Amino acid sequence: MSGDLVGRWFCIDGEEGVVRYSGPVDDTKGTWLGVEWKSPERGKHSGTHNGKEYFVCSVPGRGSFIRHIARIDFGQSVLSAAKARYIADAEELTNVPKNIDGRRGKIEVVGFDKIAREQGQLTSLDVLWLDGRRVFGISDADREETKGTLAAVHTLVLARDFLTQWSQVEDILHTLPNIHTLDLSANHFDKIRTSTEQHHVETLRIDSSPELSWLDAANAANNLAVRSLSFGWSGLAEIAPIELAFVEELHLECNQLSDFATLGMCLPNLRTLNLSGNKNLKTIPMFKSGMFPSLHTLNLTSTQVASWADVDNLAGLPSLTTLHLTKTPVVSGDYNLARAQAIGRLLQLEKLDGTMITREERTEMERYYLAHCARSIEEPGDDLAAAMAMKYQNIAVLAHKHGLPATAGKPKPATLRSRLVKFTLQVASDLESEPTSEQEKSLLPTMQVRQLKPLLIRLAKNRKFCVYLREEEQGPWIELDNDTRSLGFYSIGDGAVLRAVV
Repeated sequence: MSGDLVGRWFCIDGEEGVVRYSGPVDDTKGTWLGVEWKSPERGKHSGTHNGKEYFVCSVPGRGSFIRHIARIDFGQSVLSAAKARYIADAEELTNVPKNIDGRRGKIEVVGFDKIAREQGQLTSLDVLWLDGRRVFGISDADREETKGTLAAVHTLVLARDFLTQWSQVEDILHTLPNIHTLDLSANHFDKIRTSTEQHHVETLRIDSSPELSWLDAANAANNLAVRSLSFGWSGLAEIAPIELAFVEELHLECNQLSDFATLGMCLPNLRTLNLSGNKNLKTIPMFKSGMFPSLHTLNLTSTQVASWADVDNLAGLPSLTTLHLTKTPVVSGDYNLARAQAIGRLLQLEKLDGTMITREERTEMERYYLAHCARSIEEPGDDLAAAMAMKYQNIAVLAHKHGLPATAGKPKPATLRSRLVKFTLQVASDLESEPTSEQEKSLLPTMQVRQLKPLLIRLAKNRKFCVYLREEEQGPWIELDNDTRSLGFYSIGDGAVLRAVV
């Protein structure tokens, strides 16, 4: 690496900054460093002295001149940091006493020697963790030793270090060509421009980098032909239309995005998009043909999406199979109903909020969704399906698959008697046989399945049975295998049958 100090990050007396100028200052003696401080309290000017501009600050008012003195810390090379991190730590492990006094006698310490030997062998390290170690890059003095000693490294963590220039990153990758995972989060980069250097890194993390724009992040990804890019916690509010042909995973957690439609035409191979924690994200765009053609996983956790009409727009993503909606306003109420709505509205989903959607659950939730839609139609008229389709998505498809629910129309008055639903409780040896016992009961839909079981125990005179529900005489049987769900979850009306199979 060049000995030029301009562009180097430094620390002195606990204060950090970057060198913007090195040289003489008129009417003074010796060499000065023109620096831009990280802290706004340290700055005295913006790089101008006695009317002459020596340098320019990226943030006005944070500049000053200091002498080049010995206690300025400009960091250390990758190899020096690795030796300090692993060999010095390993030597400390070898000095751990073999026996430690405990309350009940001597305790023998076993295994530290092996750990020390493994950590002390830098040539065998494949994961190099140097975050917060003040690394500036590769030193010319130990470049060849670095090549030989760290040749096996494939994962390099340089978060919170002293990197400021993209050329430092390219120098590291040129020296250590086997790296496929690189973490550069929370460094101090100036603008990142496109490069002619040819490097390939599978995973790049540049989180917690508020000084970087989307253009900088995109240039970094394209420079390295990155497959997985993470640019979260960086205050990102706007996305410029820049093609990222190689990116398949994009993580933009906890930024300030309010829209992500621009990404749709710029990432043709994107498969995973993580937008969790973007508090300004309140709507989901309508997707034009060709947008996000390969996207199969979308994470909207902790965003402010509040409308099911927005969720309906996700049906325009042909490859979407996995969705995360937890901690959003749209699912803030009854989660069972919200899950049913998401499954009923998005027929392509296979996994929702980390849980696989089984074939049985999809059937159950689609029926629940249909019943919910029907109940919301106050004046269904002669064509209930048409009235439902005017307000809700996928009604025609689901009605053809399951049939229309039996109950709909205006809500009933809220008296206790009006809320009771008439059931037939049965006991039988299987679902095909005639019942051996039968009883009529009026129950509240708010009753949970576990509260129903004592009634069936008395009727069956047996504690071991499975409970099934059938809404209509020729309808399918549904197993009630979740004791915490209410009967109302299944959207049942008068005449439903509850059968205990013993």
